[in-house]
Amino acid sequence: MKRPHKILQFATLIWRQELHSITTSPSVLLVILGGVVFYALLYNLLYRPNVVHDAPIVVVDESHSHISRELIKRIDASPSASISGSVATLNDGYELLETEQAQAILYFPHDFAKQIGRAGKATLILQPNTTSFLYYEATAGAVIDATLSLAEEYRREKMWMLPQDVVIKLANSPTPQLIGNVLFNPNKGYADYLIPPVLILIIFQTMTMAITMTHSGQAARHTTPTIGLARSYGKRALEVGCRALFYTALYGLLSLFLLATIPQIFNLPHTANALTIIAFLIPFLIATSLFAQAFARLFRGGEDGLLFITFFSVGLIFLSGISFPLQQIPQPWHTLHYLLPATVGIRGYVGIGTMGAALSDISPQIWLLLVQSSIYFLIATFTGKRDG
Repeated sequence: MKRPHKILQFATLIWRQELHSITTSPSVLLVILGGVVFYALLYNLLYRPNVVHDAPIVVVDESHSHISRELIKRIDASPSASISGSVATLNDGYELLETEQAQAILYFPHDFAKQIGRAGKATLILQPNTTSFLYYEATAGAVIDATLSLAEEYRREKMWMLPQDVVIKLANSPTPQLIGNVLFNPNKGYADYLIPPVLILIIFQTMTMAITMTHSGQAARHTTPTIGLARSYGKRALEVGCRALFYTALYGLLSLFLLATIPQIFNLPHTANALTIIAFLIPFLIATSLFAQAFARLFRGGEDGLLFITFFSVGLIFLSGISFPLQQIPQPWHTLHYLLPATVGIRGYVGIGTMGAALSDISPQIWLLLVQSSIYFLIATFTGKRDG
C-alpha cells in the first residue's frame, strides 16, 4: 500500500506543477485557451460562406459578337456566378473590382469571335478578385463550365471541316456521359473540406507549443517537478507518463469544444457519435502529449519551438493525405506521415467525422498512434536526464 501512495503523491506533485506553470504564464494560457478558441472561431468565420452563390462578374466585351453574348448568358445562368453589368474599358472594371462591386472581370478581345470562326486559338481573360479564395473558385468555375459547354456545341457545328471517314466514325461512336459525384462533400463547400482536419491540427499545435513552453520555462527556473529527487529511469518514466495524462485530460475537455460544439455552431460535417470520438481522441491525445515532451527536448527556448511548429502547419495538412494523395507523396515525406500524431490523427478524424467511417475502419490509425506513443514515451524518458 505504501508504493501506490508514493506514486499518487508523485503524480499529484507533477500535476500541481504543470497546473501552476500554465496558470502563472500568460503566454502559455494564450496558446492553450486563445489558440483553441480563437483559431477555431477565426477559421470558421473566414470560410463562413462555405459555398458562394451568384458571385458578381463585370464584363468588358470588345467582341460584340453572338458567341460572346451566348457565353455571357451561360455564365449568368450558373449558380455560382452572375453577370452584374458591363463596362467599356478594363480600367472601369478594375475600379469596380477595387470597390468590391464585382468579384471578377471578364474580358473579350475584339478578335474573339474571328479566331473561333477561323478554328484558331481564341483568348478569353478572367481577372478574379484574389482576396477570397471562395470567390476566385466560384467565378473561375462558372467561366470554365460555360466555356466547355459552348465549345462542345461548336465542335459539332464544325464537323463539316473534318474528312468524311472521320465524321462517319464520330457519328457512329457512342457519346460518353460523365457523372460527377463529390464524395463526402456534396455541397462542394471549402469549409466542409478544410475545417475538420484543421481542428485536429489546432489540438496538436497548441498542445505541442504549451508543453514546449512549460518545459523550457521549468528548465530555466530549475523547477522541474523531480528536481531534488532520485532521477532513476523509473521515476523519469513516471514523470513523463503523469505529464502525458495531465495534458490528455486537459485537452480532452478542450476537445469537447472543438469537436462537438464548433461543428454544431458552424454546421460542419459531424457523422461520428460521442463514444467513437472519445475512443479516437484518447490515443491521439496521449500520442500528441508524448510527442510534445520528446519534441521539447530539442529546444532550450520555448520560442524556438513555437516558430518551428507554426512554420510547419501547412505541411502537416499536406502530409496527412487529405489535400494530396498520400500514395503520390515522395517516399521520404511519406515516411514522415507515419511519425507524426497530427498527420495520422487528421486522417483518422476525417474518416469518422466526415466520411462516416466506423471505429474499426480507422483501426490502422489507432494502432499507429499507440505505436507512436510507445516510441515517444521512450524518447522522452531516456532523454530526460539533462533536465535535472
